[in-house]
Amino acid sequence: MHWSSAISRQPDLDDALLDAARILDAQLAGHAPDLLCVFGARHRQLTRAARWLHERYQPRALIGCTASGAVGGGQEVEFRPALSLTAAVLPGVELTPFAWDTEALPDLDAAPAAWHRWTGVAPAERQVFVLLAQPTRIDPSDLLLGLDFAYPSSLKVGGLASAHPHNQLLLGADEPSGSVVGVALSGALRVDAVVAQGCRPLGPSFTVTKCVRNLLVELSGPEGPRRPTEVLDEVYEALGPAERARFSETLQVGVAQSELLGPPEFLIRNVLGADHERGILVTGALLRPGQTLQFHLRDGAAAAEDLRRQLRRVEFARPPAGALLFTCSGRGQALFGAPNHDSSAFLSEVGDVPLGGFFCAGEIGPVGQETHLHGYTSAFAVFSPA
Repeated sequence: MHWSSAISRQPDLDDALLDAARILDAQLAGHAPDLLCVFGARHRQLTRAARWLHERYQPRALIGCTASGAVGGGQEVEFRPALSLTAAVLPGVELTPFAWDTEALPDLDAAPAAWHRWTGVAPAERQVFVLLAQPTRIDPSDLLLGLDFAYPSSLKVGGLASAHPHNQLLLGADEPSGSVVGVALSGALRVDAVVAQGCRPLGPSFTVTKCVRNLLVELSGPEGPRRPTEVLDEVYEALGPAERARFSETLQVGVAQSELLGPPEFLIRNVLGADHERGILVTGALLRPGQTLQFHLRDGAAAAEDLRRQLRRVEFARPPAGALLFTCSGRGQALFGAPNHDSSAFLSEVGDVPLGGFFCAGEIGPVGQETHLHGYTSAFAVFSPA
């Protein structure tokens, strides 16, 4: 297995193609790539670029999309043109490219075989789906639920294109008509997901005792049942002045997804509103009685701390060969005040691994045993030989 990654800042697409391909060729050292990922920021003719790249490299799978920013060669380029190329030589790995029209999803109550027919992908061991989607044409919730049901042991990672109103998806040498493109990989590989949602916990955790869908009605802790707004007031009073100033804009709620094998993994969702008269909070999560809940705060320092923590949690069976990064367009310099934050943290913690990707309008990755669409998150897919 051999990965390479290149990025070009040339504003002209033809110049960018030649520049990035030259770097890629040097890294490939004569090997023909099986997978080629293409992400372009502020380049509107990516279909033409895909045709040129497909003819030049003849990969078994070429996928890509437009983006607000691109990641490649250990760099993150924002607010200006960029073309990222990531290539992988994958011996012993089966690749199944796909384009899906999500307006015709199977019923969520349908058998897994119905989903297998719809996707055109057979379930396999050590399988990963890399998904790229049009945010203006898809609500990924039902798609991700269906994929988790039909492929329970498979990993799903990816992101939503973020160059609206000029979004394009790429598959092979063409621009497909579907709202989702990607590739399923299986065989002689291992893929580890690292999902950093950019938050740190505030105060103790509680148990949800009363809720109605996304309405949080009652929490229970050591002191017994509590009104959620009262708990939140206590969390606020315990904060310092700087945290209080950011509280209303950065407050999140974390809902535990898995607690059986160690500390809980929290799915982070927004706090959307409060009814102080009744003590109820409106959240961005579908709640169930018995869930563990903890309030969280999102800011640059918390995001940096969370990313390092998540990267250190992964125990790689073999040294990684390459990685893809799907990071929120709200991260980067806007959150950290400096370029290359997430890429630099990854290279520092994991090693000098070829890394490509893009800035997304929503990030896809697992928390616990379920796949979710995230915001303000960095989702890494780290590839190693099996």
